[in-house]
Amino acid sequence: MAMAQEALAGFSGRYQTSLLAGMRKKLGLFTEEAEDASLVEEMLDLMHQHRADYTNTFCDLESAVLPETPLFRSPGFIRWQARWQARLSRQNRPANEMLRLMQKSNPGVIPRNHQVEAALDSAVEHGDYRLFEKLLAVLAAPYTRSPEQAAYKSPPPPSAQPYRTFCGT
Repeated sequence: MAMAQEALAGFSGRYQTSLLAGMRKKLGLFTEEAEDASLVEEMLDLMHQHRADYTNTFCDLESAVLPETPLFRSPGFIRWQARWQARLSRQNRPANEMLRLMQKSNPGVIPRNHQVEAALDSAVEHGDYRLFEKLLAVLAAPYTRSPEQAAYKSPPPPSAQPYRTFCGT
């Protein structure tokens, strides 16, 4: 029991270190600075406040021109973006290197439940595997940016019922 407690006691610190390292990459940060954790936390808070899609938000940050969304127009994001740009500038790395790091760390598409269910329904209920095969083809290279991905970037439409999934789905 003591060995298990000792092993578990160190988990939180290791997890936070690993999480911050991954988030730095998602933001194009090669170096470490003390303010990085607050920069990440502030962005995640803004995303939560504005109900922004996690995957799409990080992909949008790679763009030279951000989309016109409530998140990106908010005063909080504008302040955050200034901090982030200042942080990026202190790395003394070319912009294309930071962009490549972000693109390697942020998938352009993920297997969204509503799309997986539609593909499975089409295959199982109707014997039509075209949606399934197209979804698999797009998901085979999630870190590439292609026009074929556009149809798979959208979150599910709003619903009165929260989405629930079950083991074996």
